[in-house]
Amino acid sequence: MQFPIVSIELHEQEAVPVLREALGYVARYRGEVFVIKLESGLLDVPSFAGLVRDIASLHRMGIRVVVVPGARRQIDSFLKTWEIDAPMVDGVRVTTEEALPFVTMAAFDVCSRIMTLIAESGVNALIGNWVKARGLGVLGGTDYQRTGSVQSLRTDILRQLMGQEFVPIVPNIGWNSAGQPYNVNSTQLAMELAVQLGASKLFFLCDEKPSIGEGIELPAEVDLREDGMLSSLNLVQVEQLLERNGDRIGKPYRDYLARGLEACRKGVRRTHVLDGLEDGSLLREVFSQNGQGTMVFANDYDNIRPAALSDVQDILRIQEPYVASGVLVPRSVEQIEAKIGDYAVHEVDGFVQGAAALHLFSDGSAEIAAVAVSEQVRRWGIGRKLVQYQMLRAHKLGLDRVFLLTTQTSDWFAELGFVRGDLGDLPPEKAATYNHDRKSMVFVRTLRKGA
Repeated sequence: MQFPIVSIELHEQEAVPVLREALGYVARYRGEVFVIKLESGLLDVPSFAGLVRDIASLHRMGIRVVVVPGARRQIDSFLKTWEIDAPMVDGVRVTTEEALPFVTMAAFDVCSRIMTLIAESGVNALIGNWVKARGLGVLGGTDYQRTGSVQSLRTDILRQLMGQEFVPIVPNIGWNSAGQPYNVNSTQLAMELAVQLGASKLFFLCDEKPSIGEGIELPAEVDLREDGMLSSLNLVQVEQLLERNGDRIGKPYRDYLARGLEACRKGVRRTHVLDGLEDGSLLREVFSQNGQGTMVFANDYDNIRPAALSDVQDILRIQEPYVASGVLVPRSVEQIEAKIGDYAVHEVDGFVQGAAALHLFSDGSAEIAAVAVSEQVRRWGIGRKLVQYQMLRAHKLGLDRVFLLTTQTSDWFAELGFVRGDLGDLPPEKAATYNHDRKSMVFVRTLRKGA
């Protein structure tokens, strides 16, 4: 297996964790299936050749890639040139008999251009007829004529091709059992391919900034980034977002989220909506935890578990910048090992990226301590989840009260329901070791049913 040479211009100390993270993902994803939907407007931007090279690099790393090109812009251009009418109704094209040959030409022209670029990257690709379709028929009084939907896929052939080191390129044209072609929705096609191929990831690369829009009601614990995109949502959050906002969410972002939800419910682990105009967005989303897209994930993404001795070095790594800035007191390997049963860790794709401890005391109280989260995932709410996990653990142990000491994060803990206390709220053995030079603030929370 040959791997591409990647040039990363980083300070030496910054490059090491980045490279370790990327190499971990290479090992994790080798042999996995990625389905990548490319919107048609990307073909005409200067960075598109680089994007295709990135796709070829994924293939050379041992990832089995399937490409699904959109062709809407090219179809519009072909139809306009030949003055053929194919109106859009509710966002769906009415493909007439007259328009169908031009729709087909446009779809295969897009595929051919992508195949040429993949070949220039030294990777073999094939365009083929692997989609069985059926007509949409008459919906809401509109006869959609030669517009169809995906009925079935020749996944056996696709798997065989990927096993022979080919990248399949699947046009948005399907045929029925009588050999009649239909224009099918490429977003639906990508979703169906991801489900039926058992893909671990489904990517939608947009040809315009996928902003969610204004005046949107967000589910709990979902934040809107400054760029107008959402970072990550679980299936419940996507469902709530779509139900509460409907058409207020901009199209096609709404369609991507809906298809992502459907894909994950049917077994795809992650769906990613990316700004395809941003150079390198695909590689950043695949090989780091600090990607710039919107991720829809099945519930296995969040994984808080009791810490093990093998996690000690990761816990120290995560704590290091907090110790350097004075937020946490330093702890040694021996100290953490001695208290490893008190710690819980949060894993992201098999990487430990957060930790927190719950230390028990003889008066029936417990201290939440050593809360730390890797910098690149702090915006995901992992710290909050770790604290809530430890509070739930304290509640299950029958404890009435938890406390903590902090110097710089009092506002954050106040948002979690902790209130300012004093030294009298500490158990005797903790009060005896209180560092008066550090002058940490005491915060307390009383646990009640359901805490």
